[in-house]
Amino acid sequence: MKNISKGVKKILTNEAFLFIIGQYFAYGLQFVNAIIIAKVLGPYAFGIYGFVFLLINYVRFLNPGVHYAVNVELATHDRSNKKEATQIAANGLLISVMSVIFLASISIVLYFGKFQIFAKYEFNKYLLVTTLIGIALVLNLFFTNVYRSYAKFYQILCYLILPQLFLLITLFISPQQDKVSNLLYGFLFGHLISVVFFLIKYPLKLDLQFSLEIQKKLIKRGLSLLLYNASFYFIMISSRTIVSIYFDVEKLGLYSFANSVAQASILILGVVGYIFFPKILNRLKSGLSDEETIKILGKIRKLYLSTSYILVFLVVILYTILMVIMSEYRTSEMAFLFLVLMQLFLAKVFGYSHLLIARGYETKIAIYALITVGINVTLSLVLIYLFNIDFTGVAICTFISISFYVYSVVKKGKSILNEDIKVIALLKQLLPIRFFVPLVILILERLLLRTYLSSFLPIIILLVLNFKEIKNTILSFIDVFSNDNAAKF
Repeated sequence: MKNISKGVKKILTNEAFLFIIGQYFAYGLQFVNAIIIAKVLGPYAFGIYGFVFLLINYVRFLNPGVHYAVNVELATHDRSNKKEATQIAANGLLISVMSVIFLASISIVLYFGKFQIFAKYEFNKYLLVTTLIGIALVLNLFFTNVYRSYAKFYQILCYLILPQLFLLITLFISPQQDKVSNLLYGFLFGHLISVVFFLIKYPLKLDLQFSLEIQKKLIKRGLSLLLYNASFYFIMISSRTIVSIYFDVEKLGLYSFANSVAQASILILGVVGYIFFPKILNRLKSGLSDEETIKILGKIRKLYLSTSYILVFLVVILYTILMVIMSEYRTSEMAFLFLVLMQLFLAKVFGYSHLLIARGYETKIAIYALITVGINVTLSLVLIYLFNIDFTGVAICTFISISFYVYSVVKKGKSILNEDIKVIALLKQLLPIRFFVPLVILILERLLLRTYLSSFLPIIILLVLNFKEIKNTILSFIDVFSNDNAAKF
């Protein structure tokens, strides 16, 4: 009993565990915000709101990947060399500031030139606040990657919570007219406070430095990582972009709502991946034997994938409940099903994508992702023009396109480790029977029955077939988070 009590105490005082709890709170707040905002605004205004955030998602890639490069460089360099770390971060910050100036310049030209852009979404009235959010976002992305490299999670947690908290406060105190603008300014205020917090507790000497050698290195690696990260996100947002162009504002609102709920499961899983990303890179870099790497990779993936299946099934039940109280979004249900299955399938690359980055193959991942974007856009546009598909059809196209990306990344990862890369062997790993059976039942149930109670059947089957895996997953989490240095190396 004393050992159990001691283990629980260790977990509850572990910084990584507390960060995960805090981040779950932040994502829970984000999810609640999305639901309430969708309900308050309705499909049309939520479509405008979703379009603005679609543009904000594009702004995050304005920086030439330097924040990603800084994270990887700090995670893999000699930890005792503080001077080198400061130089890396200072040069990265300078490039980020230059990116911010570039963004501000474009917005000034658009604003004073009175150019009408994205008139369908009345975007000109949101140009200023969107630009300011973009500026704060670029800076915060840089700071979070520095803090992340040093496993300093509390400031990152403030950044994750504050914008969502002020968004919620603004939702309730702002007048009904021009609700979208008020929400955006509330979101901006949270981001600006986060910048201040990051500056106060910065773990290195805060400086701007210019070293051509370091900046060339950061930009070169950053562009590869940006290509990887941007192309990955472009898979996600290319579909929203197509819906925003070829369908009306209300349809974008419906699609945005389905996408927001579908991403809930991956946001929860992303917490664990976010914390341990630097450590996983450190453990998987060259130097380990293939046998050791396969063992580490197997443990990481087993923990992550078992959790992903359970969460996706729970999110499906949650969406069924939401449709009872938000009937105006009911036509988005089938799009949601394929979007959430897409998130589940994407989880399959976890571990293998880390391996490829650690071994310097991030450009390969980027190429796979860009091809996937091309497949998705081409397939969606062809079906829109030939068969006049609706936004659910776009979601199906995205799900089909993602299959290429997942297959390619896993196959490449296995080839590096000299594992079996035959199609049948890969499919067995990607869709094990114990998960495939309840998944098929879930899809058939949602297509044919669509009732609240029937949603529990695939969950029960999932629990029965995976009882041992679930038990081992829980024990693994306890083991990881009872270690004070779980996220450090």
